[in-house]
Formats: sequence, structure tokens, C-alpha cells
Amino acid sequence: MAFKRYPLRYVKTYRYENPESKEVDEIVFMANGYLFPLFKSLTGVELGDAIADYKKGLLDLVDNDLVEVITKYEGAQTAEDKLKVLAEKPEVVFSALRAAQDTDAICGLSLIDLLLVIMRVCALPESDHAEALAAGAEILPQECFEDPQLALELLMLAIQYDDNAKKNSSYRAQHGKIPK
Repeated sequence: MAFKRYPLRYVKTYRYENPESKEVDEIVFMANGYLFPLFKSLTGVELGDAIADYKKGLLDLVDNDLVEVITKYEGAQTAEDKLKVLAEKPEVVFSALRAAQDTDAICGLSLIDLLLVIMRVCALPESDHAEALAAGAEILPQECFEDPQLALELLMLAIQYDDNAKKNSSYRAQHGKIPK
């Protein structure tokens, strides 16, 4: 089965330094035509549906109290000041964290964790996909899962790729061809 080529904007490289050997590896994450079938085969859920549920879950979390805490937290200069902000309204922080964990789970993993694994698999040769999916989270060092910037960048890549695919498929349905 042939899949379309992907523009470079759908590729993210993560530089990982092994703490023991000090070797640096470049771990490539990619959104391409494999993203949708791999996500569906692993989770049983369409990627677009999972992203829509994630967005809805985030919107459900936001209220005036949470916005106030986040604003104060971002404005705090020191770690002590940030801790004081969190201590002022711990119930708001904990309820937001609990809700985020509850709305994010698919097959026992968060959407972000699934995207990390599947977008890594997408960057591998097709012959390695089955083995890499079976290995799951073990194909990545733990640091990848703990890097919030990488997680958000991959989430944005997946959302952009999903939007692009929907736009092109609706164009194809209306006109019978894909725009160049």
C-alpha cells in the first residue's frame, strides 16, 4: 500500500543523550500516512475522535479559578512563590490534575504517550512497525515521556496532520482529486 509523502513540517527530531554512555541519539517522530491506521489498530479509536475528546476534556477543565491559579503561577518569579500560589488553592490544582488524567486515558495510556509511541513507529521502516508497536513505550527512553515541550509539539503535529488529512479527504470527496 502506498502512502503519500509527508512535508518536513510533520517531522520532529528529539536529541537524546544517554546519561551513562554520553552518546547522543536523534530520535525521529513523524506524522505520515501510517499514523491513522497504526493509531486505530493500537487503540481501536480513530485519531480524530481521540483528539476531539482530548480538546473537549481540556475545555471542560478550564474555569475562572484555574485560570487565576495558572496566571499567578506563570507570573511567580521563584520556586517558593510558585509553591505559595499552588498552596493557596490546592483543591483547584488537584481537581484539574485528576480531571486531566481521567479524560486523557485510552487503553490505559494517555493520548500524549500514545502519540509519542505511534509517531516514533511512523518514522521507522514499515517492516519494523509490528515489532515496534509490540514493544510499545519500551522503544523510547523515559526522558521522552517526561519532556512536556516534546509532548506538546507532537500533539500539535498530530492535530495539524489530522486537520490537513481531513481537509484533503473532503476535497477529494467533492472534486474527485487531491489538490497539488
